[in-house]
Amino acid sequence: MMSATKAFRLPKDIVPVNYNLFFEVDMDRFSFSGKETIDIGISIPSSRIVLHATDMKIEDARLVFAGRTIKPKIVFESDKEKLTLIFNEQLKGPARLHIDFSAKLNDNLLGFHRNRYLENGREKYLATTQFEAPY
Repeated sequence: MMSATKAFRLPKDIVPVNYNLFFEVDMDRFSFSGKETIDIGISIPSSRIVLHATDMKIEDARLVFAGRTIKPKIVFESDKEKLTLIFNEQLKGPARLHIDFSAKLNDNLLGFHRNRYLENGREKYLATTQFEAPY
């Protein structure tokens, strides 16, 4: 049986080099959307990229590799809080991964979530995070 810690570890053959994140928050609907660009290095040929993810909708995913844009098959493993991108070819070397996503601002203090506070007797909300990897 795999330990809980090992189940949440990502493969070491694909390493993020740089992240660029953009979030657009809708506090009226308690939701957000975002765009993420990750520069990665793939050290061992692979047809899969595994990321931490949970409770979000992937609107678009694409990989720029060797001057081409490749669209993956998207597979969620919610019990392991993982997102796997599956490609029809083996990849090795530098690449740039683009992901567009959306999700709810939850109220369970996980991931990008909402917190409630009072100001002058009025209830207000703010969006915040603790930067947990899967969320």
